[in-house]
Amino acid sequence: MDIREILAELNIPFREHGSSSLVTENWVGIVCPMPGCGQGGKFGRGIHVSSLATTCWKCGPERISTVLAAASGRDIGQVAKLVKGADRLFVPREAKSTGKYNPPRGVAPLLPIHQQYLKKRRYDPDELVELWGISGIGNESRLPWRIFIPISDGSKPVSWTTRAIGEKVEPRYLSAPPEDESVPLKHLVGGLQHVYHSVVVVEGPFDMFRIGPGSVCTFGLTVTSDQVLLLSKFAVRVIVFDNDPVAQGRAQKLANALSVFPGTTDIIQLSGHDPDTAPEEELEEIRSMYLT
Repeated sequence: MDIREILAELNIPFREHGSSSLVTENWVGIVCPMPGCGQGGKFGRGIHVSSLATTCWKCGPERISTVLAAASGRDIGQVAKLVKGADRLFVPREAKSTGKYNPPRGVAPLLPIHQQYLKKRRYDPDELVELWGISGIGNESRLPWRIFIPISDGSKPVSWTTRAIGEKVEPRYLSAPPEDESVPLKHLVGGLQHVYHSVVVVEGPFDMFRIGPGSVCTFGLTVTSDQVLLLSKFAVRVIVFDNDPVAQGRAQKLANALSVFPGTTDIIQLSGHDPDTAPEEELEEIRSMYLT
């Protein structure tokens, strides 16, 4: 359920961008219901379609649940449940970590079994070690038989994730608990240390490895406001999510969120399921168009 469906459910009239001079792109407008505002029936309170942030050109920002309860006459508790279930891009900001960067026990240079796994997936283990700083975890750890992937904020590692080398192992990815990271993983995008003018945004670390320097990963389809702000700093953004309806829908939501910032945002849909399985010529075209 998106904001338009919520407004329809609550019988609140609204206007889209293009149908009212007060409504800008990626927002919908309603008549501000806040006491003393007095817009005279104009649709001057905007609600952002992705974040659900709301502000009025006359009386300023307000909580979305308060606004919708006042506009509909419904109980604020009922409205809050609708808002909580809304399909939005941004997720609530996580609390700042008080932990320290601490890799799991057993992190060491890649063992032959790690190298075999990477070669089977058409990666050069030495290249991944040099570019991305990966290591291996053997059997003497609570996270056995995994690829260790440090995540940097600038020049120093602040968090980490791991990928199981057994294809039937679930979950495939296990990441740092709060006490073992100095910055929460979802406040970051992986690979930022290799990005300059343009950025190619993918879902997971191995998609990032496949495209190479200049690509970053969001660690899944859920994108936080912190990650959006990091991506907004680049003049050219290219989103290359998996080739399925859910992922492509999330790609469009991310593009909509980034559209309010200076620069350009493109979406590329590959013929393969994801960058890791896409034809090399398609990936090379992305690299040559955006990363050279």
